Amino acid sequence: MPFPCLVMAFGPDQPVQYGREFFRQEEGRLGLSASGVLLDREAGVVLTSAKVLEPFLESRLPHAVRRARLSNALVDPQLLETAEIFVLFGPEGDEPGWVPAHAAACFPCEASEKAFASFASRGWYCGYRKLPASWSQTPPTGPPSFGDFGLVLLQIPERYRSFLPDTARSLDALHNLDRVVLRCGSSAEVVSSPFGGINPDLFLNTHTQGVVANITADRSLVLIDARGLAGSEGGLVNSDGCAVGIVAPPLRNVDGELVAFTACLPFAAVARAAINIPTDPLRCILGAALYSAVRAAALPECISSRMSLPPPGPMGPRGTVDLGALGTSVLLVTSDKSHSWASAIAVAPDLLLTCAHLVHGRSWIEMDGSPVQRHDGTFRCRVVQGRRPHLISNVMAREIYSTNHTMDLALLECKGVDPPFQVLPWVLEHDVPGSGGPPLVVESGAYDEGQQVWAVGFGLFSPEVALPSATVTKGTLAKAIRNRMSDVCILQSSAAVYQGNSGGALLTEKGLVGLVTTNAKELNTVSGHGVRVLPHVNFALPTSYFAPLLRYLRSRDPSDLDVFDDHVKALQAAGDADRALWRLETAPLAVPSWVQDRTARARRRFEELVGEPDVGDGPAAAAASGPLVARPKFRSRF
Repeated sequence: MPFPCLVMAFGPDQPVQYGREFFRQEEGRLGLSASGVLLDREAGVVLTSAKVLEPFLESRLPHAVRRARLSNALVDPQLLETAEIFVLFGPEGDEPGWVPAHAAACFPCEASEKAFASFASRGWYCGYRKLPASWSQTPPTGPPSFGDFGLVLLQIPERYRSFLPDTARSLDALHNLDRVVLRCGSSAEVVSSPFGGINPDLFLNTHTQGVVANITADRSLVLIDARGLAGSEGGLVNSDGCAVGIVAPPLRNVDGELVAFTACLPFAAVARAAINIPTDPLRCILGAALYSAVRAAALPECISSRMSLPPPGPMGPRGTVDLGALGTSVLLVTSDKSHSWASAIAVAPDLLLTCAHLVHGRSWIEMDGSPVQRHDGTFRCRVVQGRRPHLISNVMAREIYSTNHTMDLALLECKGVDPPFQVLPWVLEHDVPGSGGPPLVVESGAYDEGQQVWAVGFGLFSPEVALPSATVTKGTLAKAIRNRMSDVCILQSSAAVYQGNSGGALLTEKGLVGLVTTNAKELNTVSGHGVRVLPHVNFALPTSYFAPLLRYLRSRDPSDLDVFDDHVKALQAAGDADRALWRLETAPLAVPSWVQDRTARARRRFEELVGEPDVGDGPAAAAASGPLVARPKFRSRF
């Protein structure tokens, strides 16, 4: 198994720090850190991100090379005169401490760069500073760059290799990549050293758990639903106990903000990039055994874009649910009416269940209580079943039903769907209301707080980004919020949810439990304007609330929608407290306070005192003073 490590590069201090969040400056020297992976103990080869070395590359290169990002490998790249590289391993083995290393070769990962092109066209980038648009036209003022996904092979001198951790299984892992199937929803572990250059005792080889969120169509770039912090680049990514890739530099949006995803370069893509290094130098760097393993790793197609979630549990007499259908059952929908995009769940070959704000442009939080006018005609929608080009349908959609206040639910009928939608099975045990059968019953434990949940949808990345399927994020069911009738009315989860996830599926191991509707938001204190989404605080409509729609799905009788409408109106006829729940409003707090209680009692006593008439010593005094006049009541100062 490849062994994770920490890489530090030192060199002369420079004014350009590439917008890094952290670096060391000591006695005129600049220190940068990244994570790394020891591939082979015998060859002493460490793989890491080129970002840690780029500021120290010798800039006196041929002018043709400096005019653009380096697209060819550099063997034995020249560093600035005083630049040094050191590698630190964990406590396992003989703990050699910091060992020196030199840069043997730098090379770009072109396949991953091409896979990222659709992201870059929308302003996304990986790294610390967005390169200017004029980079390819004019010579840069800084050192050369290998792009967002440049890599470097470091080599540790032979006299230090006997102290390195054992990597006997590393070669086997590379040889057996063809046996590893990496799928959306698979478990993922990131072992890296973010901020390791600040204090290795705090940050060396930290572990972060997540899931594989998405995979590009050419399988050269993987998104992990796990934190990707500065300095994590070059770290090791494991899935289901197998080493599958290394961490790319931090993923950032057009504003330079980090998001809740980490980009990963699969070892197969890295191996295909490495073999572009001239054969003789590469064989000399890697040694015969590692060279053979890298050649083998460049061949297999070991990644799948299919979705993989834990097998569902038994669901009583209705059997089990095939969660593998999620890939084409959660769809991307763009509406010409609202000029926005959202996710949707296929509940019939021609019916989509989504959020009403996709059609009307207003979410439940933005509604002021006035009814939403339902759209009687048809409008054009673009439905993408898994973002795959051959499954894009331009259809005419008709709004069959939408809630008009708080539930943010819409049912759309689509004409001209080819191929028909693959229906997501219903997974809650229930019967149709009014059918004479048992009442609506949610399966026991379906809304248990603390259980694992997965949010599946097309959030964060716009429809122009080339991802072949819905994105999967993992979290917990943080809270099942109940109304005054003790019914679950809102689900809160910690799975990362962004714009575009609305209308997507919220699942547990038991199956579908909710329809994602909205995020919590806060004022953006960084920019001073607008709001900032809190991706790990989001809300979903529980399935039990819209399960009565099954009656219409079975019969297609419009009168059954009236039955569901009565069901919705009964829910919306709740008091102010329940409506505040739906609208996520600030609730009045009935907090007992001894200070307020003492103040209230003092005020009442004061008012009693100043409000009593002064009648002197008896009736005679009263008669002498004329008619009784109550003294005015004064406002207490309490």
